[in-house]
Amino acid sequence: GGCVAAETVMAHYNGTDCLREGLRSVVLSGTPSSPMLALETAGGLIDTYNLEMSGRKVEDMGMPSDWPKTKDFVDQWCLQQANEKFAKTHNLRLDKQPDALDDAYSKQGTVWRGAKAVIDYSITEERLKKGWPQKIPALCLRGEHDFVTIDNMVPFLEGAYYSEYVQLRGASHQAHLEHPEAYVAQLDAYLRRVEGKWAREGYIREVMQRNQEMMGE
Repeated sequence: GGCVAAETVMAHYNGTDCLREGLRSVVLSGTPSSPMLALETAGGLIDTYNLEMSGRKVEDMGMPSDWPKTKDFVDQWCLQQANEKFAKTHNLRLDKQPDALDDAYSKQGTVWRGAKAVIDYSITEERLKKGWPQKIPALCLRGEHDFVTIDNMVPFLEGAYYSEYVQLRGASHQAHLEHPEAYVAQLDAYLRRVEGKWAREGYIREVMQRNQEMMGE
């Protein structure tokens, strides 16, 4: 979503009076400049967790009692646990996936499932410097444990006009779901500062409250 947003900003607002057309700032939350790099980072983390798991004694792996303790099943179990640890550490650090996220995933279809639709996409600092609209600041926000690393966001920070970086402590890729109050506080402060009168006091909190109600919280 962040990649599409960045491209939309450059395609439709560069060279125009953005303020007159209603664009006053951009928030890029956990947005990679290279989805391929994000997937490679994720794969490296999973490999690390897989090695850690496979280094344990079989009796200490927590395998289901009805699983054969053959190499194929042990390898399968280790990989499964590695994927789960990655997901719970770097994608969503909640015990239960919110209903709203379940619903969103169920409607993503096939074209936009995962990152395959944008796997070859990348954006460079040089292109951003040429194409990003002047006077439009950008907030680059990510969770501390997000698999979209700070290095993967550097082109936005260096190339987009007046970029700021915020890292949410203890959060991962779904920071807005894990720490909504901290997330909202950052957006509130940012929008009040950069958008002035357009960022009405409490507006973002009202939006997040509606989102939480939709998630049944």
